[in-house]
Amino acid sequence: PSDPASGDSISGLIPSHVLEENLAAELVRAVHECSRIIVCYLRIDRFDMIDEVCDFSIAANLTRMIAERLTRRAGDPGRICRTESGGFVAVFVGQDAATDQLDVGQSIAAALEPPFVLGSMTRRVTASVGVSCFPDTASEVRELLQQAAAAAYAVKRTGGNDVHAYTAIRDGDLGRQLKLADELDGAVQRGEMELVYQPVLSA
Repeated sequence: PSDPASGDSISGLIPSHVLEENLAAELVRAVHECSRIIVCYLRIDRFDMIDEVCDFSIAANLTRMIAERLTRRAGDPGRICRTESGGFVAVFVGQDAATDQLDVGQSIAAALEPPFVLGSMTRRVTASVGVSCFPDTASEVRELLQQAAAAAYAVKRTGGNDVHAYTAIRDGDLGRQLKLADELDGAVQRGEMELVYQPVLSA
């Protein structure tokens, strides 16, 4: 795995671009080994409310504790990251054909079930979890991540605290919206967007 020295300052996890590099390497290995890779995207339910009600140090401590539990479940710190939007991505490699995607997603959601103790506070946390799988639903890194995110957002829209495996019929439109958002964000960062003013003249 790549050097995680420039990891996320709050969670202590590797940055998302390093996870993508590691995932790309695992995809090559999976092709040779004829194995499957399962990607889980987690959105912590109502975390924005925790952020608003609690001070920064409490929210940061909770984020670190969540990251520690997810890392233990993933089994390798090079296979889990925190995204720029505050979600988490966990990668499970070497899965065989008998492995159920939903079982993997539910197992990582279960890691959050015991309450978190934050000083004098006790906080229970649930997550909206989306799952994608190589080669079942995607064959490329970005596609796997976008599919898992789309499935997670589908869970969030129905109330959260559940696990969905990506399906093109149910989540395809949302996946395309997320892909377009990524492409627009990249275009802005590369300076490819221009603002054009069109004068409105009265008759």
